Amino acid sequence: MNLPSIPSMTCAWLVAALLATSLWPQHALAETVPIAEAVARSDIAIDQPNILPSQAMGLGNGRFGAALWAANGLTVQLNRSDTLPGRDSPGQVVFPDLKTLTADRAFHGRLDLYDGVLEEHGGGITLTAWVDHRADRLIVDLSGLAPQQLQRIRLQLWPPRTPAASVHGDIALLAQSWLDDRQPGASGRRFGSLAAIQAIGRDAKARVIDTRTVEVTARPTEQGHLQVVIVAPAYDAHRPAFDSVHEALAPAIDASAAAAWWHAFWSHALLIRAESADGTARYAETLRTLFLFASAAHEAGRMPGTQAGVADLFSSTRDDHLWDPAAFWFWNLRMQVGANLAAGLPELNAPVFALYRDRLDAIQRWTRDHMGGRPGICVPETMRFNGNGVEYESNRFRPFPIVTHSCDLGWTAQANARTLSSGAEIGLWVWRTYLQTRDRAFLQADYP
Repeated sequence: MNLPSIPSMTCAWLVAALLATSLWPQHALAETVPIAEAVARSDIAIDQPNILPSQAMGLGNGRFGAALWAANGLTVQLNRSDTLPGRDSPGQVVFPDLKTLTADRAFHGRLDLYDGVLEEHGGGITLTAWVDHRADRLIVDLSGLAPQQLQRIRLQLWPPRTPAASVHGDIALLAQSWLDDRQPGASGRRFGSLAAIQAIGRDAKARVIDTRTVEVTARPTEQGHLQVVIVAPAYDAHRPAFDSVHEALAPAIDASAAAAWWHAFWSHALLIRAESADGTARYAETLRTLFLFASAAHEAGRMPGTQAGVADLFSSTRDDHLWDPAAFWFWNLRMQVGANLAAGLPELNAPVFALYRDRLDAIQRWTRDHMGGRPGICVPETMRFNGNGVEYESNRFRPFPIVTHSCDLGWTAQANARTLSSGAEIGLWVWRTYLQTRDRAFLQADYP
């Protein structure tokens, strides 16, 4: 199936369409179709270079994500779920000497969902890329390169970002930290972003180009092989940046381990096979499989990888986000929670429960202070990551900034100020999860 990109993939109409479709549980499906073959029905085929950021392919391990597209040979945007409050990108990586790959009229590629791998072929070059699950890093494996051609790999940020650029041997990195102390509802916490690149080949060197740009150069092996490791670990400046980079680079590169993680994931997902004369059912099947792939790539951190039902870890738009990246929309997340449960993947909802559970005290304080001293909790429908009900939309895409409050009797009766159902829904999610898992420890922690 040919699709230009991985979209947001969470729409109410999609859920309704799937409920109306003939579904086969996995044990029945596996009797006639191998799991690998069933998942591969929804692979994304790339029949020409995907040069637009909106056509990016997404890979992720639940904490760290990457969007890859064919501009300037290959461009990669790095993303994390914890670079708050703006979900600022750790940077973009550009491979300008891979234009031979994308200039070939026979160029083709595929996002292999079963293995969690992006593959591209052109100009005699093969590119294979995957995100590791043991460390927050992307591996770009290249073969078929001209052995004597120098390959440049550039890591860059953009104004008004102010990173510290440095090199350590053949490793180049950009690091930046900041305080969340400016927006309404600020937490006062320190956050940051960190990214580094290393090339495994011959004659590897690193240099600082300017305050926002670093570069690594290397030649392939005599066999035309080069590996580039791009890391973006968690960072808040409480430890030296290079220590975190060194730790992320340390594990041995093992493509089979990454594929094994995805194979295990698909083996216990409840897959569907849907057919109809007009192709609509097959399309719904593909959207659901893509959703499960994106959900696994987004949901393994201490908070959800998406705050409003959009694919944040697959972002290709630098630091731009249409909705407040710091505020989580429970109404938007509810469809993902339900879809994960229906697919037999309750573990993918752990970040949503952690977001609520770890902030119970803050939610209770917000309720006491903004809901007339009432006991208990009113979970803000648009809840900032630190548990208060502030949603702040900057003037980046609007004529002026907008501030709204959820769960606030003193606020104007608009937007989500009087929305009281979020907490009840979370309670229902907890109970449904318990019925599926029979995990009493989970029930006691999440429904005190």
